[in-house]
Amino acid sequence: MKRLLFSACAILFLSHSAWAAKIDKASLENWAKSAHVAGYTFGGVDETDPGVYMAAWMNSKEEMIGIHVHPVSEFKKFDVVINKKKPVALTYKGQAALYTDALAPMASMAVNFEAAGKVISLNNMGQPRALTQDEMIKILDSMGIEKLLK
Repeated sequence: MKRLLFSACAILFLSHSAWAAKIDKASLENWAKSAHVAGYTFGGVDETDPGVYMAAWMNSKEEMIGIHVHPVSEFKKFDVVINKKKPVALTYKGQAALYTDALAPMASMAVNFEAAGKVISLNNMGQPRALTQDEMIKILDSMGIEKLLK
């Protein structure tokens, strides 16, 4: 019985790992080129840390929107108090998410796509004000982030 239970747990763990999205620089760049961000042009993809990739879009005023792809284990690191402000917990399409504008005029929203094994963080940089939670959600919706995670 113990052997059967152990085997079932091992299969469940391995199947979860097998279904985790495999996102590398090339796959992020391929997706990002087709992602729509109104008023912005795709600028490129970079590996900011080992295994962490960022795609960036820029507008004519040199304001940027960036998407970082992190391992799922990084989600807890987004839930920290900065400048005496705790991130706002919310859900995005059924997934746990955190929004903060503690570093205004920069804002950040991290979404924990646990089944895909990834955390996607959206950031705005260079704008005169931090984007709101609703503005961040509209950007994520327009990008079709689900296509990246398949």
